[in-house]
Amino acid sequence: MSRIPASVGMGTGRAGVTTGWGRQVRHSLLFPFVVLSACAPDSSAVVIHPENGAPVTVRIEVADTDETRQLGLMYRNELPASAGMLFVFPHERPRSFWMKNTPLPLDIVYIGADLRVVHIAERTTPYSTMPLPSLRPAKFVLEVNAGFCDERDIRVGDRIELRGVASPLL
Repeated sequence: MSRIPASVGMGTGRAGVTTGWGRQVRHSLLFPFVVLSACAPDSSAVVIHPENGAPVTVRIEVADTDETRQLGLMYRNELPASAGMLFVFPHERPRSFWMKNTPLPLDIVYIGADLRVVHIAERTTPYSTMPLPSLRPAKFVLEVNAGFCDERDIRVGDRIELRGVASPLL
């Protein structure tokens, strides 16, 4: 199951973990997991099939527990161009996100249980506590860099494919 790409922290003097996008985490109990994760290829992706264009692949971290969904991309200062976070929920229902503690502007893509885009909150405002509702029920939420959807002509109704996503909630 792919959750957070990780590698062993270098030069920290302790058992450190650096997530795939530069966030430092230190916890000695994570060390064996991190070593194994660093050796395994991370092939988790969301493939978006825009109605008017070629498929778009997004390399993802999966947030499928209460803890990982609550943390999301908060406190991250960078996100690679074709990377994102996929939030997986146990049930389809109206969703609402906010940008509290999130310094990155994002596009938030709400996806229904039928794997179709149901709403997009584009170019969100960093650190905002303004609710960003899905407008329609969603089971999945994909966060990517701001402008990603507009640049790739991703729209409501586009089909989504999940690759290499192993989650107990699927």
